[in-house]
Amino acid sequence: MTVLIAITSHLLAVISPGPDTAIILKTTLSKGKYASRYVAYGIGTGIFFHCIFASVGLQIIERFLPNILQFITLAGGIYFIYIGISSLIPNPNENKLIGSNNDFMTGLLVNLLNTKALLFFISLFAYLNTQVSYIYLFVMYFPVATACWFLFLGSFVSSIGNKIKFLQSNAMNYMFALFFILTGIIILLTR
Repeated sequence: MTVLIAITSHLLAVISPGPDTAIILKTTLSKGKYASRYVAYGIGTGIFFHCIFASVGLQIIERFLPNILQFITLAGGIYFIYIGISSLIPNPNENKLIGSNNDFMTGLLVNLLNTKALLFFISLFAYLNTQVSYIYLFVMYFPVATACWFLFLGSFVSSIGNKIKFLQSNAMNYMFALFFILTGIIILLTR
């Protein structure tokens, strides 16, 4: 039952709209599915770090760095605003077909700086630590499952993106930019 609760909770968290979903959609629609693959790998890597952080113990780290959550929250808010603003500025040198390390880093940073993702995994691992002895299997499962979901989402959106003109319009880019800017502002105002 514990495994089912953990997997279902993770699945619901991953498929719910948030910064990871928005950056996959934005990347897929603006650069294509190959670039979104790198973003998905970055998000999965970010989940791996969240899992390690949560399983090792936030309390131990907070003893040495007492304001770590406030710092992550501040950095996340600023980074989300940066993503929103930079997506409004056209970059003529940007390669739209081939993924890059930059796309990987975008996915990684969007995920790592998402305090809600961090808190989700801290809560989930706090529960799992009291229920199972094979906690490190989850440390491997969650990142792989997350990356697989976003690989699927990128491929799916890429396959329907050309058929739905609205998805290819600048309106979608403006919506994603607004989402990231507002998310960053809300994070900064509520920290």
